[in-house]
Amino acid sequence: EELKGLANVEVIVRDEAWAAEKGMRTFLSVTKGTWEPAKFLEIHYKGAAQPVAFVGKGITFDSGGISIKRGAGMKLMRGDMG
Repeated sequence: EELKGLANVEVIVRDEAWAAEKGMRTFLSVTKGTWEPAKFLEIHYKGAAQPVAFVGKGITFDSGGISIKRGAGMKLMRGDMG
């Protein structure tokens, strides 16, 4: 909604059926952690001189996970943060 009406921006909202059709089993297994229906967003910005791509994890995966894990292995959980 917040990107609606921005110049050079197109937002495509994909649903669970689309993800299943594409064979996105890992994505679908992560989305089982919520009662909300799965959504996969494609946000296209067509105003840059060269193509730019951002890939991120959704809120279902990131919210609260660090708080429910044991402290002993937590330093290893930050390995994907760069």
